Amino acid sequence: MANSTPSPNSNRDVNLEAIEELHRRLEENARAGSDKAIAKQHSKGKLTIPERLDLLFDPDASRFEVGAFAAEGDYEEHGRIESAGVRT
Repeated sequence: MANSTPSPNSNRDVNLEAIEELHRRLEENARAGSDKAIAKQHSKGKLTIPERLDLLFDPDASRFEVGAFAAEGDYEEHGRIESAGVRT
């Protein structure tokens, strides 16, 4: 008779995968847009938001974005805009 009870580690494994996916998406969102958008900012002599924040915060300071996925899917006609834009 096969045991249908999930192993004690199955939930842990699923959660670890979800955490890895979350970290990947947060890292992707932390970028200031596409390479083209970043180059456009730089061509104007401007820094991107993450670059400006890097100048403000200590290098070892932890940071996070409030509402990192708040605009996910809302502005598809303007490209991939997922963030509500509040970075701390």
